[in-house]
Amino acid sequence: MGLEAVCPKSKEHNRFSTTAHVTQTWEVDRNGNFSRELTTDDTTHGPDAGNHWTCLVCGATADVTRTP
Repeated sequence: MGLEAVCPKSKEHNRFSTTAHVTQTWEVDRNGNFSRELTTDDTTHGPDAGNHWTCLVCGATADVTRTP
């Protein structure tokens, strides 16, 4: 299953921003306070139709659907 984003202002616009979730390994002190990022590991959740998608050409909120 895939996704399809369409800009409501122009179907020719084909670049969008949205979020993905990744895990990171951190160095922390004994209290769990962040010191520095050691690595960025795996993507746990890629872009989803339920996320907010913004057209990078004009700034409109895209219409996103799941495709077979």
